[in-house]
Amino acid sequence: MKGGIFNGRLELHNIDMAGLAEALAGRTGHPVVDMTHLTGAFDVSLKWTPDNAPPGDAKADGPSLYTALGEQLGLRLESTKAPVGVIVVDHMEKPGGN
Repeated sequence: MKGGIFNGRLELHNIDMAGLAEALAGRTGHPVVDMTHLTGAFDVSLKWTPDNAPPGDAKADGPSLYTALGEQLGLRLESTKAPVGVIVVDHMEKPGGN
């Protein structure tokens, strides 16, 4: 994968759908699971209005991330239940001296 995620812009090259889901999870703050069943690698370009854009900013005229996904990529994020991997720490101890 090449490219990057910038404030209000995502440019990724040679990325699979699982990688895109991971990138979107980082932007949304929620787990994103790929349920597209699409295989292969894609070049993805997406522009949206960042949540932290001040009113009146030129960047504030664009769509939200969720709207941009549908309009520009034909994808949508929907809230649903799905299995998600987690790590559970059930015990911790301070390290002892050598």
